[in-house]
Amino acid sequence: MSEENATERCRILLGWAFDVPAMAQYAVDKAWDRATSAERETFLAAFEDAIIAAYLGRMRDYRGATMSFVGVRPPGGGDRRAASRLSLPDAEETWIWKLRPSGQSWRIVDVAIDGSSVLSSERQEYAEILAANHGDINAVIAFIRKRADRGP
Repeated sequence: MSEENATERCRILLGWAFDVPAMAQYAVDKAWDRATSAERETFLAAFEDAIIAAYLGRMRDYRGATMSFVGVRPPGGGDRRAASRLSLPDAEETWIWKLRPSGQSWRIVDVAIDGSSVLSSERQEYAEILAANHGDINAVIAFIRKRADRGP
């Protein structure tokens, strides 16, 4: 499969399964409220591209791995958790999917890999950038794009 095709398939899956706008808003916290609609749109596009690049990079490392469903916890505080186990040739990882109600279904709003929230890690990194740049969301957008240019 070509890189372009893989990216597009990943984008479709992301849009179907994840609540990317909610994730993006959480990731930049109060900067989202201060951003213009154009800045929000630009950030959302860069954020989505970053998720896709990270996912595709991770999946390259996981060739030959299998993922199995472990279980689901009942909703707590409105959210639900589902667990999966990723089995690699030499290791295993536990993935906890945080899901939030969305209409008649549920959408993923975070994933924790072996206890570490991916979204919380991004939020912490973005908070440092925002603090150093007087809350300017454009600094985070530039950071995301620069990181994407460097590759995984």
